[in-house]
Amino acid sequence: MSLEVELRKLASLFEGRLSNSLLDFAIEYCDHGENCLALETLCDQLCEEDVALSELEYQELLRLGSLVGADLNAGRFKYLRTLVSSP
Repeated sequence: MSLEVELRKLASLFEGRLSNSLLDFAIEYCDHGENCLALETLCDQLCEEDVALSELEYQELLRLGSLVGADLNAGRFKYLRTLVSSP
C-alpha cells in the first residue's frame, strides 16, 4: 500500500471527529506529493480540536510520521500523546 493511501486511510479514521473540510485540507497535500505536510497538518488539526485518540491511532500517526520524515520530537507529537484516551 502506498504512503498516500495509508495517509488517506488514517485520515478517514477521524471522520466525524474532524470536519470534512479540515480532513480534505490536510489530505489535499497528498495530491501534490507533500505527504509529510499532509500528516503534519492532520496532526495539527487533531491538536487544535483536542480530538481524543486511541493508542492505536496515536501509534499509527507516529509510524507514518517516521515514514514521511516528520520530526517526531516536535511539539505536535508530544501534544498528541496527551490526547490518547485510557482504554
